[in-house]
Amino acid sequence: MPIIAPPSVMVRISEDIILVGEDVVVYCDIDLIGVVRGRDVAVEVTWFQEGVPVRPDSRLTISGATGDVGGVHSSLTFSPVHFSDMATYECRVTLTPLLGPASPVSSSDSIFLNISEPVDPVRPEDVTFREVQSDSVTVQWRVSHISYSPETYVVQYGTSRESLIHNSSRTHSEEGVMTYSVQLSGLRDNTTYYVQVLATNTALRSSRSSVESFTILVTSQMTTGQPASCQTESNESASIVGGILSLVVILIIGVSILGFVILILKIRTLKLMLEKPGVREGGEVESKSVPTATNAAYGVVSHDQSSSGDVAMYEIVGQPPSSSARPTAHPPSDYPHSSQGPPLTDSPYDVIANQ
Repeated sequence: MPIIAPPSVMVRISEDIILVGEDVVVYCDIDLIGVVRGRDVAVEVTWFQEGVPVRPDSRLTISGATGDVGGVHSSLTFSPVHFSDMATYECRVTLTPLLGPASPVSSSDSIFLNISEPVDPVRPEDVTFREVQSDSVTVQWRVSHISYSPETYVVQYGTSRESLIHNSSRTHSEEGVMTYSVQLSGLRDNTTYYVQVLATNTALRSSRSSVESFTILVTSQMTTGQPASCQTESNESASIVGGILSLVVILIIGVSILGFVILILKIRTLKLMLEKPGVREGGEVESKSVPTATNAAYGVVSHDQSSSGDVAMYEIVGQPPSSSARPTAHPPSDYPHSSQGPPLTDSPYDVIANQ
């Protein structure tokens, strides 16, 4: 008899972690050593998904049993694998002798195809612009990590925020690399462009960055290929905010200076009022007796409180006399109508009365 024992079958897969969109191969290894004697044995391999035979199509292919007496191999290839492909796959091997009345012998092995549930790529962040030329600019962005599978990045741009009709070349993610960039060329100077970074993964999931804009500013003397300046919306916003803050600071300083000046004027006015003769702090009137002629000769200014409450101010105008020319002071008894001494008209100086 050519068949001694059932064949040894082992099923394995090409990837430990299976992601949607990747190519996955399921292998079936058949060991015939010590099982078949001679070459008169037919080897048949059949694949099953959850007990149902697998039917090949454009995405799913089956390679037939190939090998020799020592071993035979078969494979089931998903190109690419879909999330709906997650199931148990069985490789069943049947050995049928070509000579003699011996019955066929079968053996099988199975494996569960565990496919990770797809998620969206991490959203690209920190979109900036570098290496600005008069007709080109380099767009740079950053991702925090690769969330599901290798990702592909494309920069979409246009002259309208609602119509990003142009696409850059594709950039693929790399292990451990978090910052990526791509150059946009064929741009027009003094034109505002809107930019958005699109990230996709093998699960056909996608995410987008925020829309940023830039304007290449070129003077009339510049030619294509020369360095230019790039103005972004964030710079314009920062300039507006800075201008508003500067205006507020100027207004605050102006108000502070005006208040300081008013305070100085009030202090000066109060000081002049306090220095005014005969006026005490608080506006009270200081009462003094009418001076004698001798005191008046030295220009003393005095105040008197009349019976009606009015204040009479007398200013003595003249020069101090010499000691030989001083008038003789009279006692108050010589002047019965005055309680303050002789009338001021006895002085050789003029008297000016201010009511």
